[in-house]
Amino acid sequence: MSRDLSYLETLTDDEFKQAIVVLEKLESISGSKKKVELLAEHKDNEVLREFFYRSLGTEKYYIRLKGEVASADQRVGLLHSFRVLITKVLPALAERRYGSNEAQEKVTDFLSRCNPRVRKWYHRLLLHDLKIGVARTTINKVYGTHFWEGVAEDEFHFHGCCLARKFEDAFTKKIKPNFPYAVEYKLDGERALFFIFPDQDEIRIYTRGLLRKKEIEGIEDLKQECFEIAEKLNGYRGKAKGDPLFLDGEFLSENWNDTSSQVGSTVNFNEEEFLADVKILLFDWAPVDAYMEREFSMSWKDRKMLLMRATGAKRPYRKVRPITDHIFVLGHKRVNSMEELQAFHNLACDEGFEGTMIKDPAAPHRFDRKHRFVLKMKPEDSATGIIKEVLPGEDSNGPASPGDLKKVRNAMSELGVIEDDGYYLHLATEEPEEILKELQEVINDWSERRLSTHIEDTVSYRYSERLGAFVVEYEDTEFNVGGGFTFAAGNDQRMEFWQQREELVGVPVDFKFQKDKINVAKARFNNFVRLRFDLTENQRNTDNVD
Repeated sequence: MSRDLSYLETLTDDEFKQAIVVLEKLESISGSKKKVELLAEHKDNEVLREFFYRSLGTEKYYIRLKGEVASADQRVGLLHSFRVLITKVLPALAERRYGSNEAQEKVTDFLSRCNPRVRKWYHRLLLHDLKIGVARTTINKVYGTHFWEGVAEDEFHFHGCCLARKFEDAFTKKIKPNFPYAVEYKLDGERALFFIFPDQDEIRIYTRGLLRKKEIEGIEDLKQECFEIAEKLNGYRGKAKGDPLFLDGEFLSENWNDTSSQVGSTVNFNEEEFLADVKILLFDWAPVDAYMEREFSMSWKDRKMLLMRATGAKRPYRKVRPITDHIFVLGHKRVNSMEELQAFHNLACDEGFEGTMIKDPAAPHRFDRKHRFVLKMKPEDSATGIIKEVLPGEDSNGPASPGDLKKVRNAMSELGVIEDDGYYLHLATEEPEEILKELQEVINDWSERRLSTHIEDTVSYRYSERLGAFVVEYEDTEFNVGGGFTFAAGNDQRMEFWQQREELVGVPVDFKFQKDKINVAKARFNNFVRLRFDLTENQRNTDNVD
């Protein structure tokens, strides 16, 4: 659904100025309660709503301005600047109509002609950070979760999914585990949330982080497979085959990075590669009307048996079973004691799974984490923190010495034309291996961390620094995560993350620490696992997220 911008036609100067004043007040006051009260007072201001939707929503603008923006001789009016921003500038950036340099020039020119008082807010909006201490959780309290899709409260909208609690956190001395449980492998993929509307010939697909995957929705074969599954499940329940249905599962490829790359691809999305590389594994479902009510009363056992029935199975299987060409059902097993649960968990970890999902066979389907119906066990050597700072590297990850840089530049200049991208010197050549050997003789540090042929028919010399470590906040403590990165030229996370350093502050990150050594790990033993762009603002402080 496209965002309704009709309010722009009747927007007044007073409404716009009021929004700027509220933003300035939000910047100056402290305390979540006061901010919520102020927002509630101005809940109907469309300009404010637009600022929050654009800065905290999923739309990306791929722009980082270099330096301060000076005021131009001519300025445009307040309302005109806002209309241009919303209807022209932001869509062009989101759709990546311009190259990096052209985008910089156009945005700088636009901002230079805006009133300085509002320029600050436009600039922050483009950076997806208004810096006023208002996160998605605050907006949800005031506007509701339906705000992000621009629909009324009673219309369909994505408002989250069932989330698991840690097994060890779910019980107390008075509340003990209630066996038997059903157990499944915990998959290291990305959440796949399918909403199927057969009568409207439509499916909607989301990840857990509120990202709608329109590219995947456009795969016609996959859509028809979803309709087939919905028709089967509706038929088993005696419902009309066109009733809307929700399917809960996981996108899974060879590993998490491959999954994230395939699922996250937009501009370069390849339907054939996606279907070939990514499986969709289902483990639950519900009617959409029950999803909107936040609970489906049918027991997990009955839900899972109907899902298994759709595969033709007459009894539970521990392994995956196919429903269609690209959609599968995750198997499960019954455990009757803590010993059986631990044995299954050990096997799951030994086989390379993330851990174990534990489900109460009698439980309804609830779309939150405030229950003991769905639990998880993971090896206690991983956690999720927030990147607070990106530190430059030292030694081999630091900048080249001035002497080596001068030697390499002179040597390359004698062999051809140098391209300098700000991080590397590149020399195109038909004899890269020979040139590589020549350059190795003139510099001290010529390992692959500096000198490489990772670009075809090119010799490259890295002279800049690159990532040394992330400063990560976890449980109110900050420490460095400085290991576990790939650093070979051509597959260099340290360089990639250093180039993105401004965008990575505030991003969730999974890290590993020495098992049973979390207190020591905060100081020494920790390694990078992956970035978690799939998590929304209100999920960023959740330890061991799904």
